[in-house]
Amino acid sequence: MTLGKMTKKTKAILIAIIVLIAIILFSYFALVRSGSIIPDDFSNARQLAWNYSQIIAGAVKDTPQNLKLIQQLESAGKSTEALNVLIEEAKKNASAQDAAIKLSGELETMAKEIPNIEPQKSGEAALVAISSETTLIYKLVAYNNYISNLLELLRQKLTGKLFGVAKINSVIDSINSEIDEINGLNAQFVNYMNSFDKG
Repeated sequence: MTLGKMTKKTKAILIAIIVLIAIILFSYFALVRSGSIIPDDFSNARQLAWNYSQIIAGAVKDTPQNLKLIQQLESAGKSTEALNVLIEEAKKNASAQDAAIKLSGELETMAKEIPNIEPQKSGEAALVAISSETTLIYKLVAYNNYISNLLELLRQKLTGKLFGVAKINSVIDSINSEIDEINGLNAQFVNYMNSFDKG
């Protein structure tokens, strides 16, 4: 997908990822400087980041089950019903994208505060946690692209421009793979923030 073909939301998410990576790198090299134990801005952003990450996790929670239903409907020749199920998934995906944009803003705030965290070990745990959530946002972009591809394939199937289900099943496998990674990265974020709490 070229930059010109990206949606505004996708462009915003990718720009946010680039900014986050720059801040994470700065925070890593500045980690030796210490200030307050846990800055209020960090704590507030952390809570909001957790909230947004839960919205994302909730948005993809039922996707594997719905993708299985889409495959069953396609196998039964019910392309219209399969398309309707996918349209509902695409709506949930839009809410996940909105949450990802907001999440990136909170992660940016957290990353900026890392040099002010004591002890240093806590700052390092926070840095790794933020990195995992930044990767999650990137994975969500890939997930969104696959959902769009699947939507197009189902439309082609419905209009008789696509025969068989091999391409559809391949994209569904890719979506399921992205969901596994999103869930894994979210779990990493929680685990590293638990390490952060332990100091």
